[in-house]
Formats: sequence, structure tokens, C-alpha cells
Amino acid sequence: MCGARLASQSSTALVGVGISLLAFAWIPVHWQWFVWAGALCQIVLLVPMLYWFLPESPRWLEAHGRLEEADRVMTELERRVQRITNAPLPEPDHGQHPLMMSDKAAWRELFSNRRYRGRIMLILACWLCCYPGIIYGVGAFVSVYMVDHGVTPHFVFMTFTVAYLASFAAFQFNSWLGEAVERRDTLCLIGVVFALVWVVAYFWPTAAIMAVCVVIARICTNLFLFNLYNYTAVSFPTRIRSVAFAWTDGLGHLGAWAGVTLTGPLYVMGPNHLGWVLFIAIPGALLPAMLIRGFGIRQSRAVLEQVST
Repeated sequence: MCGARLASQSSTALVGVGISLLAFAWIPVHWQWFVWAGALCQIVLLVPMLYWFLPESPRWLEAHGRLEEADRVMTELERRVQRITNAPLPEPDHGQHPLMMSDKAAWRELFSNRRYRGRIMLILACWLCCYPGIIYGVGAFVSVYMVDHGVTPHFVFMTFTVAYLASFAAFQFNSWLGEAVERRDTLCLIGVVFALVWVVAYFWPTAAIMAVCVVIARICTNLFLFNLYNYTAVSFPTRIRSVAFAWTDGLGHLGAWAGVTLTGPLYVMGPNHLGWVLFIAIPGALLPAMLIRGFGIRQSRAVLEQVST
């Protein structure tokens, strides 16, 4: 299931290709066009698509008493799956993994239940570290870092274009691996590789080496982000999954706000921006990678409602 999710998430890399090509064409001369194009795309394209074409969750509809709509959406989803697999779906086993719906105070279970309390604190710590590090902290200054070492803006955005194309291929490979590799192992490997390539980019900041390092680092950023999304979702049962996601990924964005603000002073600290490099590599990548590997739950080859209970 999560393999297919990664395959669909690879579309974000293709969006990155388009954005990078626009930046290559318009920045720095017509940077205002780039800003307006991004805003108009959100308003004219994405909002209507989400409003009119994104199906509502059948479980949400059922929980709010809209049973006919829930049944209609579920029937359509089943029809699409059968068309893709070219096989009938098996009848559900209602007694195997019974679904429990929570009340409005579901968030209390996250902290009163020993099992979920440990998970939520671990995953929240990882989000708080990786948002200002491997996810947003590196993106805040990677372009500036490259330009500071003599490359042109066009070189930067073409490097990003290649990075997103490579990320698309990496998503497909990660999806192909599926459950063969434990997700916490994947996250750990990605964090270590990210830190290593920034060590290389720090000591040998030539144009060619930086380009290769930035491509690899961007692949790591994209895969780490979406693997941690999937890891977070699978760590909690359906009845509290959305609440758990809000408490982990949602609060984790405080790390993005505070951390990215902190990277400004760190960027000018030490030789060759050493403070920034150390920050994104150690607490921003290595620490969450080791935490998730050392204390995270195993998720491979298990039924969703079984592994998350």
C-alpha cells in the first residue's frame, strides 16, 4: 500500500521540474513573473481541482452521517481498483480487525496510552528536527551557498531541474522496493547519506561537486519527507490517525518556523558557512534518522490496522 503511495507521491517531483524550469527562464531578470505564476497556479488550477475533483473520505462521510455519499464514494474507489487490478475484490472480513471510532477527545488517548505516547513523542521529535534541517533548513540557503561559490542562478535552477528528475526516478525505485525494506531503515539510510553529501559539498565546493551533492541531497530531502509522512500515518490506528498526524507533523512545523529562522545567523557563522552545514547535517538529519531507527516500530509486511494497534 505504501509503495503505491510513494509512486503517486512522485508527482511532486514532476511539479518541482516545472517550477525549476520556470525559475531558470525568469530568475533573476523577471522574478516577479515567477511569483505571480506560482500564485495564479494555486488559485486558478489547484483550488478548483481540489474542490471539484478530490473525492471526500468515505470514513469521514460515514462518521458525519452522510451514509449514501460514503457508499457512493466507496463504490467508485472499488471500481477503480478493480479496473487497475483486473480482478474482483475479496469480500471484507469484518471480524479480523474491527474498527473503533473515537469521540472528540481522541487526542487524550495519544498521551494516556503508553504505546501511543512513546510513538507520538518520538515522531514529534523527528519532525521538529528534520523540518528545520533536511527538509526546509537546507532549502533556505542551498541556492545562496552555490552562488556564494561562483555559480550563476541559471546553473542553480538547472541543477534543481536535474534533482527533481532524479527524485522522480528515486520515488519509483523506493516504491518498487515496497515492503522489502523496513521503512525506518530507509529513513536512517537517507539521513546518513544526506549528512555525508553535505560534508563533501563543504570540503570540495566546486561547481561540479556541488551540483552532484545538491542533486543527491534533494533526492534525500524528498524521500525522507514522504517516507516520514507514511511512517507517521501507519504508526497509529484509524480512529486516532488524523489527530496523531496533527500532533506530530502539525506541531513539527514549529520546528520549521523556529529552525529556518535560526539558520540565518548560523549561515554566517564559521568558515564556509560551517554553522549552517553542521545544523542541517547533525540535528537536522542524523539525529532524527538515528532516533527513528533506534526506537521506531517495525512496519513492513503487516496489515495496516494490525501494525498500528
